[in-house]
Amino acid sequence: MPSLLHPRPMADFDPGRPSRVHDQLNDKIIVWGPLWAPTWKDRRDHEPGAVEWDGLLLDGWEPTPEH
Repeated sequence: MPSLLHPRPMADFDPGRPSRVHDQLNDKIIVWGPLWAPTWKDRRDHEPGAVEWDGLLLDGWEPTPEH
């Protein structure tokens, strides 16, 4: 099962910075690129603390190791 070492809440997510996000629907870690930031405005908040974005359910994130 993929997991984040130090997950942070999606409320604190900065889509303009590289990070790793967890997709709860597919139980996968996705490497987030800042080029996706403009599409972040199309997200929908989901209960509890998850965000629907582009067919995914993101429920936690962490900075990439180099940040």
